[in-house]
Amino acid sequence: MRGHSVGWSVLAVVLAALGGTTGWAQETAAAKDKTITNSIGMKLVLIPAGEFQMGASENDPVAMVGEKPQHRVRITRPFYLGTYEVTQAQYLAVMGTNPSWYSAKGGGSKEVAGQSTDQHPVEYLSWYDALKFCNTLSEKEGLKPFYAIAGDAARVPDWSGPGYRLPTEAEWEYACRAGTRTLFPSGDDPAVLGEYAWYRDNAQNMTHPVGLKRPNALGLYDMLGNASEWCWDGYDQFYYANTPVDDPRGPASAGGRVFRGGSWLNDARILRSACRNRFASQGQGSILGFRIARGRAPGGAGAGDR
Repeated sequence: MRGHSVGWSVLAVVLAALGGTTGWAQETAAAKDKTITNSIGMKLVLIPAGEFQMGASENDPVAMVGEKPQHRVRITRPFYLGTYEVTQAQYLAVMGTNPSWYSAKGGGSKEVAGQSTDQHPVEYLSWYDALKFCNTLSEKEGLKPFYAIAGDAARVPDWSGPGYRLPTEAEWEYACRAGTRTLFPSGDDPAVLGEYAWYRDNAQNMTHPVGLKRPNALGLYDMLGNASEWCWDGYDQFYYANTPVDDPRGPASAGGRVFRGGSWLNDARILRSACRNRFASQGQGSILGFRIARGRAPGGAGAGDR
C-alpha cells in the first residue's frame, strides 16, 4: 500500500430543514465558534451530539456489501475532532520521528523534492502508531492516556476519559457527512470533488499540505482524500446488521481495523462518505494517516487548551 466554510448559524438552519439530525441544529447554534487549540497548535472543532443515517443507501449504485444496511446511529455526547489531519511536523514534535513516505527522508522523497512537507499529513504509520501518538500527546499535556496498550493488545478503560484518541467509525462518518445524506458532503456530483479533496484525479500521486481544499460544513478539512484516516473500530463486513444505535464502537474482535475517507491514490468511489476500508492494525502505507479526537471535558476543554 502505498476556505469556504459555512457559518454555524447558516448550518443550523440547513440541518433543521434536513431533519433526522435530532438536536444537532440547536446544539450547533449554541456551540458557535467552539474550537480549541492544544499545546502544539493543533485545532479541534466541537462536534455536537445528534443522530444520522450511517452507511450507504439502497440507491447508491457503487455501494459495497459492508456499507449496508443503512441504519440509524445516535452520537450521544459531543466530542472534539481535529480540524486537520495530523501533520508531519506535529507527529515529529510529539514522537521525535517522521515515518512518512512523502518526506525528505522517505521512500517518496523524489516526488516532494524541493518542498517542505511539514504540513503534509503524516502517513506510513500503523493503527498502533496512531494510538501511541494519542497517548504520548495526552501525557505531554498532563492527561491520562486514553488507551491501555500491552504488546499487540489495546483497549479503552474509560470511554469518558479526557485523553486524545481516534474517532470511532460512527463519529467519523457523522462528522464527515455534517448533516448531509448525499454520496459526498458536497453533494452527489463527483465533478466538484476536486474543490474538496486531493484524490486520483488531481493529487499527482502524492500527498499535499493539509487545509488547501474547501472544508465541509463543520469546518473540517481533508475528510476526503489526501491521507486515509484510521478509526478505532475493528472491521466486520456484517457489523451493520447488528450494530447498536447509540455510540457504536465496532465488533468485539476483528481481523483488521477500519480506515476512512479515501486518499490521494483513490478514485471518487472510495471517497464516498459511506465507504469503508480495512487494513491490518500493524500495517503501514503511504495512504494511511489519521486525525485526533477527544471528549468534551465537563466545565471546559481541558488541560493544554486555549
